Amino acid sequence: MRTTYRAALRPLQPYEPPMRRAPIRYVHTGQLALDLHLTFGGRRPAAARPAPPPVPVLERRRLHDMLTVILEASTGHRQATQVRSLLDRELYRELMANPRTIGPRHALKSVHACQPAIDAIEACGRVHAGNRVMALVARFEEQAGQGWRCTLFSLLEPADRNRG
Repeated sequence: MRTTYRAALRPLQPYEPPMRRAPIRYVHTGQLALDLHLTFGGRRPAAARPAPPPVPVLERRRLHDMLTVILEASTGHRQATQVRSLLDRELYRELMANPRTIGPRHALKSVHACQPAIDAIEACGRVHAGNRVMALVARFEEQAGQGWRCTLFSLLEPADRNRG
């Protein structure tokens, strides 16, 4: 036996909720909510301070390129004067004071970065030189009108495993 059902839609009755004319009172119930009409002791909260101008972001590719150039200068494969604009004055003095001997070419394989402050970036990376692997650490700071400058740069070699 076959049963056929007829479905039909019936129109709804028009309905509008009543308008509330009474002022809205807010009661703190311990629940977080977005409340645009908050007052604090009868006074409005002070206007928020304008946000500082945004600091230009140092993209990952640019960071990798800058670290590679500084690495080449610190290992003697590039003239130190070529990286003067990338380095802090004190770091540039250290680079010029240390004698550089050309050895195996160093290759920056990976870079990881974090931004601990709005105007600072700290980076670390893995450097290969022949059959040796070293760690690289660096810190860049945004200096007004001068862009990003490297303020710390160091190659960390592994401890000798044969020493006790």
